[in-house]
Amino acid sequence: MSLAARLCCWILLCPALLSACGGKPDETILRLTGGSMGTTYNVQVPGSFADAEKQELQVLAQSALDEVENRMSTWIDDSELSRLNASTSTDWQPVSPALCEVLELAERVSEASGGAFDTTVGPLVDAWGFGAAPGERRVPDAATIDALRGVTGYTQLAVDCGEERVRKAIAGLQVDLSAIAKGYGVDRVAESLAGAGIDSYLVEVGGEMQGRGVKPDGSRWRIGIETPNREIRAVYDAIVLRDTALATSGDYRNFFEADGVFYSHTIDPRTGRPTTHNTAGVTVLAATTAAADAWATALLVLGSNDGLELAERENIAALFLDRGEDGIEPVASTAFRAYADATSPE
Repeated sequence: MSLAARLCCWILLCPALLSACGGKPDETILRLTGGSMGTTYNVQVPGSFADAEKQELQVLAQSALDEVENRMSTWIDDSELSRLNASTSTDWQPVSPALCEVLELAERVSEASGGAFDTTVGPLVDAWGFGAAPGERRVPDAATIDALRGVTGYTQLAVDCGEERVRKAIAGLQVDLSAIAKGYGVDRVAESLAGAGIDSYLVEVGGEMQGRGVKPDGSRWRIGIETPNREIRAVYDAIVLRDTALATSGDYRNFFEADGVFYSHTIDPRTGRPTTHNTAGVTVLAATTAAADAWATALLVLGSNDGLELAERENIAALFLDRGEDGIEPVASTAFRAYADATSPE
């Protein structure tokens, strides 16, 4: 079945946006929920568990996410990342293996994408009013953008995980891991579950997710991909997670309009301005959720024209959803098509 035909039929198969598809809740699946990193998390584990076991798994999931948050949050004043941001040293500074692992992955995606992914872009995001702190959403003047571009840039942060250290080239450089940390949190929860002997689960944090194994009925986890529409919420597509991770980035939920122009929160670090292409959303499948999270952001910044070229070069399974004259138009990489063909509806 062609990708276009599969998209049409899968719309009918998945009524949920960010959960496993299906009818009424399966009582043989344990559901754990909570909050972390400014969002919510959901964990589904097939099986029947005693109350004590449920509590242990809840603590397991929460503890894994708390550890990530305590290292990588910009909201927590004494997190490891906040302390790094507060430092004005331009000498090498020690970092934990976990933080270094994430920064190293971010650096690789930044380099491969020519700077489309950049963990130092925060000041520019703030200038447009899309930052964590409440502020007026506005179009900053060119002088402000140029000045902020002078104190940002992924090349201004050196990462050396052999020695577990980083070095800023600019004393005031700020690092924000919001485009990768949630994915990393999913990976850490999944790793904790696997360490507890659980081989089937679906873990979701803020929309980024990883699915392993099967549900009680033997079927795989089926996930809905949202239609990239600013006005409605609906399922565009659904995909089976066959021991893989998934992340989606879009420009259609966080934006403002000024003088008839829509400005998305998706800031291109290379220009300091919101993207202007027709790609509205990108979904990426990868071995780790952190990688899927970072690549989805980079590819959304690039758009389908340049992003597809990168996806092919890096063998990334990516689905671009573009705004066309006749509605949403899918553009899939070779790796995504291969995955879709191998996981057609069971």
